[in-house]
Amino acid sequence: MPNPLAPIGPELPNLGIHQNPEILDQYMPWSKMIQAECSK
Repeated sequence: MPNPLAPIGPELPNLGIHQNPEILDQYMPWSKMIQAECSK
């Protein structure tokens, strides 16, 4: 079974989440972006 988080793993350290924690909302299960990506 492929890991659905594998594509975002390398991105997370470079997102600046400490300065802008709201960026994480884009990667949460309720995010439209993640729902669209996982439904492929």
